[in-house]
Amino acid sequence: GFQRHEKMDADDFHTTIPSIFRFVFNSYASMLRIVVLLLSLGVSTFAQCPTTISAANARSRSCPSTAEGAVCTLECASGFIQASDSISTYICEVGQWENGNLRCQRVDCGALVVANADTSACTTTTSGATCSVSCNTGFTNTSPTSTTYTCSNAGVWQGSLTC
Repeated sequence: GFQRHEKMDADDFHTTIPSIFRFVFNSYASMLRIVVLLLSLGVSTFAQCPTTISAANARSRSCPSTAEGAVCTLECASGFIQASDSISTYICEVGQWENGNLRCQRVDCGALVVANADTSACTTTTSGATCSVSCNTGFTNTSPTSTTYTCSNAGVWQGSLTC
């Protein structure tokens, strides 16, 4: 059951209170030494992520915040689009940008179609690809421009052959 405690006399008070104080002080001092040791080893619960973040074929980005829990979003570079199953948002977790897996694919212009022209040599259809086109037999090039088409970063064939 319940026990009744006697009152503490002055001698008990002068020995008990300092001993409680020493215990608490020593405990905090030990915890402080552990924290200092962990920090000296580079371990911190408040780790900052790197200032810049990058991925293949993406624009490198300087993130506005690098604190734990900060969010940073990447974008694909010109001529590339984000793969539908990739994630462009990264979260700072324990000093590393995590959870994002941005994959950027080249923009595709699709098959080149030019009226009355042979485009069979145009097998590469992604941004930056070039292709020489010639008029089919029986047709003449009536345009004063080049016969070369280029797949633009916007995914559109650029050229103006008229046959």
